Amino acid sequence: ERERERALSFEKKKPFCGVKQHLCPRARVVTAHRTSSGNISKQLYTSGKNAKRELELETKHFSFNEMSLFQMPEAKQLKKFDLECDAFDELYEEPITFPPSYPFEEDSDRPTTYATTRCPAWCDRVLMSLAAHNIVRESGKIEYEVVGAKVCMGDHKPVFLYFEVEDSE
Repeated sequence: ERERERALSFEKKKPFCGVKQHLCPRARVVTAHRTSSGNISKQLYTSGKNAKRELELETKHFSFNEMSLFQMPEAKQLKKFDLECDAFDELYEEPITFPPSYPFEEDSDRPTTYATTRCPAWCDRVLMSLAAHNIVRESGKIEYEVVGAKVCMGDHKPVFLYFEVEDSE
């Protein structure tokens, strides 16, 4: 009961509304379930004459018929909806060139398949101060990537930031 009451209010999640519009611009809501408090807890989007299922959203459930859009290079289009780091004025990050790092199936036979528990997102990041960011940028050779892109690593793919610093001696 408590879980249902804390269900997502999809109308209030502006970045996610943008993602919905981007993923399935012609789809329309055909089902919407509300909790007793009035929050929407489930939505089903369909499109076309045959009412093709495009997107299904529910608390702890995300099902989209074109999950390949979350792989690179297509995923670059979704970066504009990644606003989490905007809350940290003093932290910096290298440009992300890898697909969303969460949530993956925990199945060794499907290491690159996203789970249907959440919308894929860049949850794993390397954030740094301006001073650290300047050192990284001066290094020239920078690699910011996921660990185990083709291997089952659990539901998160860890990320790493590699750079070289010259000895000043």
